[in-house]
Amino acid sequence: MEISVSSLPREVLIRIFEYLDIRHRLIVGQVCKEWLDATNCRLLLKDVSLFISPKNEEAVKALPCMMRQFKCFTFYQVAIDSYFLQFLKHFSEQLISLTFIDCQLDKYYFYTNPEEKIPSCDNLRFLKIRGCGAFALFGSLRNVTTLEILYCLDLTDRDIHELDKSMPNLVTFTFANRVACDPRAYKRFYIKGNSVENEPSDAILSFPAIRNFIAKRSKTLVSMDFSRTGLSPTAAIEISTTNNLRLHTMLFSYDLSGSRIETFCRNQPTLTSLDLSTALNLTDEILSNICRILINLRELVVVFKHKIDVSVIDIFKLKHLQKLNLNFCTNISPFSFQAAISDLKSVTANLKYLNLAFTKISDVTLRKLLSHNRDIEHLDLTFTDISNTTLHFISKSLPRLKCLIINSCKRIYNSGLTGEHDCNSAISDCSSPETCVPLSNLRELRTLDLSKNPLITSDACVQSIRFKYLEVLKLYGCQCLDSAVGLQILLQNPSLKEFQLAYDLDD
Repeated sequence: MEISVSSLPREVLIRIFEYLDIRHRLIVGQVCKEWLDATNCRLLLKDVSLFISPKNEEAVKALPCMMRQFKCFTFYQVAIDSYFLQFLKHFSEQLISLTFIDCQLDKYYFYTNPEEKIPSCDNLRFLKIRGCGAFALFGSLRNVTTLEILYCLDLTDRDIHELDKSMPNLVTFTFANRVACDPRAYKRFYIKGNSVENEPSDAILSFPAIRNFIAKRSKTLVSMDFSRTGLSPTAAIEISTTNNLRLHTMLFSYDLSGSRIETFCRNQPTLTSLDLSTALNLTDEILSNICRILINLRELVVVFKHKIDVSVIDIFKLKHLQKLNLNFCTNISPFSFQAAISDLKSVTANLKYLNLAFTKISDVTLRKLLSHNRDIEHLDLTFTDISNTTLHFISKSLPRLKCLIINSCKRIYNSGLTGEHDCNSAISDCSSPETCVPLSNLRELRTLDLSKNPLITSDACVQSIRFKYLEVLKLYGCQCLDSAVGLQILLQNPSLKEFQLAYDLDD
């Protein structure tokens, strides 16, 4: 008995359409009513965002008549007039994500005429506002969990006060605006007994307004990004002492010292994700103290920090660590790495993401670390001194690896890719035949960067770069590669979406 695609149940069609990219998901919805119904579900529309700008305003006017229930919209440089207000009200019940970028509207009109606001968007979860006062459009945003307010130059205490009336369930807050932290700067706007609470100013954005906004959501907020705020060190520490605040993630401003961040961590020991890339004067002592305070840390980013060395021992004692980025921490000595990995019983064994680019970790120490973390999915070893032996070990021992970056590794040559036993090369490390495993053994690989490795040739690349799921391949600056290799590699890697191949270092 023949079974046609049209006779398949809706649930089966949805599972099939999941494998399509956004463009083709939208196309198949035009085939028939059954397929339109299947593609018109949250699962298949969740990453489809309609971009609305002055260039396509006329086409947008047809949207309210469409059957497809789009849930994500981005408004770019649009004047929010009565039409677009009605447009938003029309879609208000199905919206899950809204972005407003440099739009035009009179926020004070909505403050003085609250009946004109969009009364509710109960399904809205994500709201991003950049360069405008679009937050004034909404009467209630009670289920928004992620809020981003970026570079709204005329943002004031009154705006924050209006926002205070909604979003009781906020989880993630990203804020990028200059805030007046010095009482001498904002107290002159509050005279005759006025305060942020009873009569917020229309002329300044002050730290008390931000502090109150955070305090009212202290029981739900777990992630904050204040890296582009310019909060004073004193203000940052004051936030960390907020009652009931239990943060998991915090991104700090660029002028906060390592010692201040350490104090912040003492006040927020629940932090599980920490980026110290912006920290000033980060020392071994401070970093070690932070690792001892945040014992449940899962993500740690410490890049371009040339003062740290022996603190790497405390980093690798973090039992729950899943992501570690030590990119360009060039002062960590091979001996410190060796000491950190010496006792595997105390070394983290849960790493999924590891970036050791430009570090001095030795071959033997790296293999020991990887042998204890076989579930790694992302590995960056750019400009390290790894050998073919280590590359063979990676190919054999990291079956879940999805991203491998071995850019500018001067000791990698052909047999490291092909898995062939070779003790004749001048730089051979004489791997035993049973440990020589080809790169193609990494069957889950999605991203591979072999750029600027001068000793690999076309034949080795054609022989070893054969991956069913590989999407990104970079072979830039590999001088031994010839032009014919490109087509051959494309043919044997059917999922490639990005392919960089150059034949000259100066190209």
